[in-house]
Amino acid sequence: QANTVATGGDAGVVFTNGTASVVRFNAFGQTGDAAVILASMSNSLVKGNAMSLSGDAAIVVREGSSDIRVIDNEAHQSSDAGIFIADGSGNTVRGNVLLSNSAGIEVNGGQGNRIEFNAAHTNLGVGIEISGSGHNTVFGNTMDDNLQGGIWVDDGGINTDVTGNAARGNGG
Repeated sequence: QANTVATGGDAGVVFTNGTASVVRFNAFGQTGDAAVILASMSNSLVKGNAMSLSGDAAIVVREGSSDIRVIDNEAHQSSDAGIFIADGSGNTVRGNVLLSNSAGIEVNGGQGNRIEFNAAHTNLGVGIEISGSGHNTVFGNTMDDNLQGGIWVDDGGINTDVTGNAARGNGG
């Protein structure tokens, strides 16, 4: 909590195979990998962190992580997405600001995730992308000026509810 991690050789913080972890109020800059990685985790919180120039996605939630709350973070100029969820279920991504990353938020696999009240602007790809992940909720997000579109849900996004979002000036 409340650390500054700059010019790291790999990830800023990594948690694996655990529960009830908290990554809160930190500043990460120029990490060689993601700023924050949670793998095979549950019931954890990533809140109020500022990340810039991550060598991968700024925040990575992967390997079946569940009930992770990613709230009120800022990610700028990451080499990959601002937030990336792989094969996670029941996670909440809320109130994050994602600017000038490869993409804003990517969800790949898993199900039952909530993506709500985030701002994804000027990203090189899509503001929010749901791929191979069903039964998600995408609500109240704002996506402006992303080069490849505002929200993209592929055929695997069955029963994904996309409502109440605003998308302006996106490419695609």
